[in-house]
Amino acid sequence: MNENEKYTDSPEPKSRFFAWLDNFWYHYKWHTIAALFIVFVLVLCIMQTCSRPNYDIHVMYAGGTDISRAESGGESEFRELTKAYQRFVSDFDGDGERRVNLSALFIPSKEDIKEIESRHDGTEVNYALIEDNKEIFRQSIVFGDYYIIILSESLFIECTKNESNNPFANIRDYLPDNAKIAEAAGDEGYLLAGECGVYLSSTPLYDNPGFSSLGSDSIIAIRRFTEFGTQFKGDAATEFYKHNEMVFRLMLNDEAYA
Repeated sequence: MNENEKYTDSPEPKSRFFAWLDNFWYHYKWHTIAALFIVFVLVLCIMQTCSRPNYDIHVMYAGGTDISRAESGGESEFRELTKAYQRFVSDFDGDGERRVNLSALFIPSKEDIKEIESRHDGTEVNYALIEDNKEIFRQSIVFGDYYIIILSESLFIECTKNESNNPFANIRDYLPDNAKIAEAAGDEGYLLAGECGVYLSSTPLYDNPGFSSLGSDSIIAIRRFTEFGTQFKGDAATEFYKHNEMVFRLMLNDEAYA
């Protein structure tokens, strides 16, 4: 092998760029990986936020009625109830549509669970789901955007048994003018559940599809104003709550939004 052949296979010297790249990767490899991961997460969150619909109101049902999402020859119970709410909602965000975000939490009472278990028809009680729903409910009545809530009597009693922790506003502030108050179940007028709720079945709202399928012990109430955990702050939070109050009054009067 002559002297010229000796250097034929020697590696080409690296360009300054690749030399810098090698040096950078050696010293900042994990920093770069971490930064790329953060950027990926941020992009994913932004994409999900942009694709998420804006809702004009957030409403909740929590109780022993298992609202089905299954469609069999028509609209599901969930869709029917969502549309029933839409009658009372304005286009709060001004996007040209009236969107309702309904959270339907199946939380049967102990008596409900005993009744389900006594059927012996193969129906199983999903205890894990019920516990998850209870936790969602507990958080939602303390903070967040769910102000208008329809809930079972047992849950309502649990929420209001301690006045210092009662999340609901005085119901009399929202009843129609000159509303007749029923003295007992079966009497004409609004049957109050204490001072913070009214039995749904005693309101004209109960004659509507969707609402009529909810348990006869259901109580409708509105949470007191709070900024804690809401998507709005300051004046925007106040305006959003006023919007909820307007919807709540229309519901109690069964008066569709014009």
